[in-house]
Amino acid sequence: MASALQEEMNSNEETNSTNETTTTTTTTNETNETSLTLRDYGERSFVVLGNTRPFSSSLRSLGGKFNKFLTVDGSKVPGWVFSRKHRDAVSNFVTAANNGETPDLTGSVPVVTGGGSGLPTVDVPRATNYQTVHFKVFCPSVGMRVSLKSDGRTLREGKVVKTTSTGNVVDTVYIDFDGSTSMGVICWGRWVIFGYNLDGHSLFFH
Repeated sequence: MASALQEEMNSNEETNSTNETTTTTTTTNETNETSLTLRDYGERSFVVLGNTRPFSSSLRSLGGKFNKFLTVDGSKVPGWVFSRKHRDAVSNFVTAANNGETPDLTGSVPVVTGGGSGLPTVDVPRATNYQTVHFKVFCPSVGMRVSLKSDGRTLREGKVVKTTSTGNVVDTVYIDFDGSTSMGVICWGRWVIFGYNLDGHSLFFH
C-alpha cells in the first residue's frame, strides 16, 4: 500500500496502482465544468479533481502533488494528491474557489501568547539528545523590518521587537504584525514563523 501511494504522488508518472476512490466529497454542483471536487483516495490521501490549472500554484503551496494518471472510477484522470493532514485547509480553499472568491492561503499568522513582561514567551521543551547542525543564516536585530513571503509573494510586513540568543547566536525573534506578536525561528537554514503551517514560507529582514 505504501509503495502504491508513493507512486501516485510522483508527478507526471503513470502508475500501476489499482487503488480506487471510495468516498466522494463535493463542495459545489458537479455539473459546473469549472468546479473543483475533493475525493478520498486510498487510506491516507485525497485528491482534488476538475479544472485545477488556474489554481496549480496554490494547490502546490497547500502541499499537493500533481499526477496526470490518477485512477478514478476505473479511468485515468489528472488531479492533485494530498495527505489527509491537509484536508481542512484544502477543503476551505476548494469551497472559496468554487464560490468565485479569492482563497486566502495565508490564514492567520500564529501569535505567541503568555508572559508577564509585555512580550509573549514560550516554554522551552526538554530534550536529552542533541546534535550540532551548521547553517549560515542572517542575523536580525531589534528594529529591523520583516517581510513574510511565500512563492515570491509578500504576505505580511512586520517589525522585530525582540531577539533572544543561545550563546552568541540569535536564534529567536519576536515580530510585531499589525499589533500581534509572532515568533520567528531558524528551521533548516531559513527563518520561519513558529507554528505556521504554510509550506515554503520564509522571513526576510531588511
